[in-house]
Amino acid sequence: MRQKATGPNAGAAAPFAQLTPGADEQAENAYFNVQLSQPRLGKADIFLKAEADFETRFPLSTHQKQVALAQGVLLTGLGKTDEAKAVYQKAIGAGAATPDDQALLKQLADLQYQTHDLDGALETCRKSI
Repeated sequence: MRQKATGPNAGAAAPFAQLTPGADEQAENAYFNVQLSQPRLGKADIFLKAEADFETRFPLSTHQKQVALAQGVLLTGLGKTDEAKAVYQKAIGAGAATPDDQALLKQLADLQYQTHDLDGALETCRKSI
């Protein structure tokens, strides 16, 4: 059973829950698609608040890395590069074998390079080989 959100995130998931009741594959895919549309609609705050709910509601989702990628791009656009790096690093799998892992590594290496973390960028590039 899910715990009710409190604090500033309390109402963020409500619109998603109405559109995507349940925890089956259809609800997961609907939630994922609605969530990814939020930044495109200029609602970055809703995306960021609902991201934690998606992770809690669908912990085994195959979309987790894509959500992390979108979150990192969004945070970078908001100038929160340290937070974006942390999101990428958390989401990258141990073996970095999937295409989603490779996309996360590429974004992380690019961000490290842009923020003059050349040693980090080099290390990240080595992981993607």
